[in-house]
Amino acid sequence: MSMQDGSFFLLPEIMEFLAAGDEPQRLANAHVSGAPFNVYRAKDGHVSLCAVTQNDWRKLLAAIGRTELGSDPRFANLISRRDHREVVDQIVQEWIGQRTVIEAVEYLQKNQVPAGPVLSPTDLLHDEHIKARGMVVDMHLPRGGSIPGVKGIGMPIKFTRNPVTFDQPAPGVGEHNEELYGRLLGMDRSQILALKEQGII
Repeated sequence: MSMQDGSFFLLPEIMEFLAAGDEPQRLANAHVSGAPFNVYRAKDGHVSLCAVTQNDWRKLLAAIGRTELGSDPRFANLISRRDHREVVDQIVQEWIGQRTVIEAVEYLQKNQVPAGPVLSPTDLLHDEHIKARGMVVDMHLPRGGSIPGVKGIGMPIKFTRNPVTFDQPAPGVGEHNEELYGRLLGMDRSQILALKEQGII
């Protein structure tokens, strides 16, 4: 499977360009499909929020105490909100900017608004879902046991009967010489030893 094919398939900007011929514009963390769909700065970090459906938009307005905007023609539907993206983002930013990430996310989620914290790499390593899914694994030397403080990334694809794990670091220098020179190049043990004695491998 081509990673580029998969990424290409998931680009909404490309789909819109193919369908309507509109040249995609750079939107940073915003999303071409509508607004609010962006990353907003809180007091101590960032919050990602996506409330593009009518139902989500109404819930967001109720949550932030701005229900009067529900009758504003600029925000009447997905297209009009997208056309007034800067104003929509400013409204959301003003509300989130007065709160910490936890305060904003917990309150929004409690009110059924799709929002979540933007996690740092350190945050991700301690994320309970990431841990439960086995996405951070201990690394082991073939003969030395686990390596203290060294972690690896687990396998994202899960198989019921044939689990796959990434639990070994990169091989040591020359660790697989005999297998490579023997199996792949057809050398016998004496030839491999001769190369070692000459300092070639």
